[in-house]
Amino acid sequence: GFGAASLVAAGAAAASVSVGGASSSSGGAGAGGGRQKRGARHLSRSSRSKDPETRRESSKEKEFVTSELDLEIKRELVVQALLLTRPAPQNKVARLKKQWKPRGAGEIIALDDEGKWALSQKATKAETVRPDAPERCPALEPIDFEDLVAPEVWEYAQAHLSLYRWWVRSCGNGRDSLGQAQVQRLLEKSGLIGESGGAVFPDRISCQLWLSRVWRELAPGAFGLNLPQFVLLCGRIGQMLEGTPKPDEDDDDDCAPSSRQSHLKGVLAFTRKGLCQTPS
Repeated sequence: GFGAASLVAAGAAAASVSVGGASSSSGGAGAGGGRQKRGARHLSRSSRSKDPETRRESSKEKEFVTSELDLEIKRELVVQALLLTRPAPQNKVARLKKQWKPRGAGEIIALDDEGKWALSQKATKAETVRPDAPERCPALEPIDFEDLVAPEVWEYAQAHLSLYRWWVRSCGNGRDSLGQAQVQRLLEKSGLIGESGGAVFPDRISCQLWLSRVWRELAPGAFGLNLPQFVLLCGRIGQMLEGTPKPDEDDDDDCAPSSRQSHLKGVLAFTRKGLCQTPS
């Protein structure tokens, strides 16, 4: 990503200017002039608070204009962004638009470690990515996300990528959900079922019962788990690897802050064990 701190700071200083008309009223003179003025002001306040037509008319009297500095800053930001993204010429865009075939709503396209599309086949001309040109926009500075992000957040992102790769590979071609059989085979292959020291389930029957209950909670009425549901499942298994909760205990509300924190720790514990590794 790129940022423009100086331009944004200047933009914050540029505010919209309100230009409106002002109304004045004069009261009668004489012995009761002061009381008449106070009564007129009181009546005016009451009519504005009770009469919506009066409020709408008074709002129409004001006009809002944007300062020239604000417009110039926004214009420069747009210019710098276009220089950075280096869009294709208009005639080329129109030609490639005719070749573009939209993908399904549920189809997810991942990025590899180099930030490129992990397509199932060779990219077409319409799918070719145009690289950015940061040297053309000196007002924008690159941001090193790997250096600025919190270590636990970066690790969770890498764990999420590993879970996605295993989920896609296990779903198979043309499918977007994961069945119980694939998950149980993963647990068996990872040594989480049995009498070993690192096992979570004592036997296959207890594992099947637990998976059936979790399946009803995560994907009621569905055969398999989509990607977000599979990540939640891995978080619960990771929590059991850490000792909380036990397989026969009820899980907490997933919306609670403590549960969300436990989910993050569970996903990290799941991937730290080397589960869901795919060949590179």
